[in-house]
Amino acid sequence: MSMTEADILSKYGKVKKSISRDIIVPSSLTLHQLHFLINVAFGWTNSHLHSFQLPKPLFEKLTEGKLLDIAPVFGYYLQFPNSTFYDAFWDDDYDESKSPRTWMRSKYLKRYRYKGYSQYWIENQTEIAALAESIPVLKVYPFHLNDEAKPREVKIEEATLQDLLGAVFFDYGTPDELKESLRLDEILSLSPTTVEKAKENIVSIDIYDLKLYSYYRDTVITGQIEEDGPTDVAQYFYGLRKMEKLQKEFEPEVVAPITKELLYRYDYGDGWEIEIKLVGEFGKNGKSVESEVAQQVIEKRKPICIAKDGLNVLDDCGNVYGYIDMLETIYEGEAKEAIEMKEWARSQGWTGRDVSPKNLV
Repeated sequence: MSMTEADILSKYGKVKKSISRDIIVPSSLTLHQLHFLINVAFGWTNSHLHSFQLPKPLFEKLTEGKLLDIAPVFGYYLQFPNSTFYDAFWDDDYDESKSPRTWMRSKYLKRYRYKGYSQYWIENQTEIAALAESIPVLKVYPFHLNDEAKPREVKIEEATLQDLLGAVFFDYGTPDELKESLRLDEILSLSPTTVEKAKENIVSIDIYDLKLYSYYRDTVITGQIEEDGPTDVAQYFYGLRKMEKLQKEFEPEVVAPITKELLYRYDYGDGWEIEIKLVGEFGKNGKSVESEVAQQVIEKRKPICIAKDGLNVLDDCGNVYGYIDMLETIYEGEAKEAIEMKEWARSQGWTGRDVSPKNLV
């Protein structure tokens, strides 16, 4: 960033160091709820795709080795792309009777209850098993193609996750995304568990139970794709109940946090990235809470922003550099261009007002 761009960001965007937010949050908040909180805190409106990821070195350590050997981490920490139940928007119930901000706040202020399919551990294992059965030999292409590039053939039993990424294009999601039904205390800690120890605690499944789940799952899928609804309604709902029972039965009861930091990506076109850093833990292991604000968060289960740097940004402005161009046009551009740009920004929910931290989220 040039000095001129930094000056504009400082003068009109009220940025001293970086666009950041310091927020005390309940540890029971899930990553999915944190997504909505981040959108409110930075001025976005849940209008684009997003994901949470581990720091790259940690992700590589978690997924090193053969794909089928590391498969159990999917549905435990990571989310394997699901080609059957694409339910990333399972709770998208927004209507125009309320503002996007009010709707998003309701997502992290109320209790979380996952109502999709794809994040369950046994569902992740089923997807991986189905992929292994359908593609016994991968044709792995190099990431940097040239005219002489030829694919390598790798048996699925010998393939790594990197081999898979070089052979298969996923329509929805990528294997480096975290499972969003994870609570914050299941992924973040100031004293995280080592990857080696975390892997030791990951559950396994008997092939019989996996096949049983697949049987009921196929029953449900068949009923869902029938044009006029399930032909055998009783069988469909019996399969659905059995499927949901197995989902809950094999869902991990204890997940050990493995990191102090995460990466949040929003709007892959604009390419926004938020570094999430845990800097304090209040009331952990029964310890007394000296901070009144933290105690309030614990009691009311309501996040509180205690500090911020910079005004809110907005959707579709072209990342921070597009945001800088927008500010320059509004405050230093020709009158007509400034008015048009300000009208567009306001249509995106941007006000330019400096909201106090306590009223931010």
